[in-house]
Formats: sequence, structure tokens, C-alpha cells
Amino acid sequence: MGGSTAWNNTVRSRWYLTRPDKANASPDERILSRKKSNYSQCNNGQMTLYWKNGAFVHDNSVLNSEPIIRDQYSKKLDLERMRKHEVILSLIRSSAYQGNIYTAGQFAKRFEGEEGLGSERNIRERINNLATLGQIKFFRNAAGYGTNSKYGFLCVQDMEFKVSVGDKVEHKLIKPTHYYLQANGAVLPIKDLDILW
Repeated sequence: MGGSTAWNNTVRSRWYLTRPDKANASPDERILSRKKSNYSQCNNGQMTLYWKNGAFVHDNSVLNSEPIIRDQYSKKLDLERMRKHEVILSLIRSSAYQGNIYTAGQFAKRFEGEEGLGSERNIRERINNLATLGQIKFFRNAAGYGTNSKYGFLCVQDMEFKVSVGDKVEHKLIKPTHYYLQANGAVLPIKDLDILW
């Protein structure tokens, strides 16, 4: 094995700092380039640096770390919000299938601190958001399902409720009767029951 080959394989990555080849380059300009990089996306990454006040600095506002970090954090929050929405919708659907239905307040109290949903207040905010988006609606004809509530129970698309009829157990598809009006937050009756979702 040759000496240069052995040296090349002793490291996983190698960077070189060189002067640019162009004639009109600033004397303070340098190019930092990646010559070897195992397990990385790209093998020839490079960036231009400038010597300022005793240090090399990048003169590109795209690499300003604060907006990048803020954007990454924002994406992380969006993903967590979407996850919580999916968990809430799934819990409402699966609970009804097992025979448990909830008002918004009951649901928030029951699932507080579970499934990573957070506080009761946080769950209520997620429910309000989902109701505003039309993914959660309400049904107030609960007497037909053997229960009652003056405010209405949470309802999601394709939700089935476990009902005991004598010795038989059935699952009835629940249709919402009310929806959340985005403009002012009022809960209004659904007029056309054929267009529910």
C-alpha cells in the first residue's frame, strides 16, 4: 500500500482552505472545500470565506443561523401540531367504537397528559382548531344513541358508536348534526345532512 493511499484512508473527512484561482479575487478571500467525506450527502461542498477582524467569516446572508433555526423549529412545531391532530381524531373515533363519546370538555379532561397531547387547555385548543377546520363536528341527537348532552358530543368522519340493543351489540355510524362556524365560533345546525364532511 502506498503512503498517500494509507494517509487518505486514515480520516473520514478532509477540508482544504485555499486561495481562489481568479485574478480579481480579494486578498482576504479563501475557499474552504471538502476533499473527502465519508457518509455525507455531497463530496465536493465548498464555501467562500473572508478574513475580517482576525477571523474567517462567511459573507453569505443565506447562512445566517437564526432564520434557519427559526424555520427548523417552526417545521418541528407544525409536525407536532399535525401529530396531535391525528391522535385526537383517532382517539375520538376509537373511543366511540368502544362505546365512549365525549363533549369537548370531557375529552380534554379524560386525555390530559396522555399520548403526548399535553394539558387540558392545549387539548381544547386543538379541538377548537380541528372544529374550525371542519374535521371535528358535533351531534346533539344523542338520545338516539342512549346518552344525552345539551352541548353536543364530538364527532369525526366515519365514526361508529357501540350500542347495546338487548343482548346484541351493534356499531352505528354517527352523523353530525352541528358544525363550528369559522367566522364567529358559533355552533350551528347542519342543514343538508347529505353533505356532512
